[in-house]
Amino acid sequence: MPGRINGRTLTRTRSQLVSDADWFRSSSYQEFRRPARLAHEMTSILTTSVEDVVVISMIRTSDETDYSGRERR
Repeated sequence: MPGRINGRTLTRTRSQLVSDADWFRSSSYQEFRRPARLAHEMTSILTTSVEDVVVISMIRTSDETDYSGRERR
């Protein structure tokens, strides 16, 4: 795919991408994550080649805090 950079890693939390207001009223949250008490998510994407990526997502429950800046590094 054009535009991919080999070895590049991108890490973002859900709160960096979607506002709390939009997230907590979304069907994804209301139907799936809320019943399971899942509130905070952080995803890292590593581009390993033009065709391959590695994706790792971590999720915390609603009684835990969101991921800190230190944890995102």
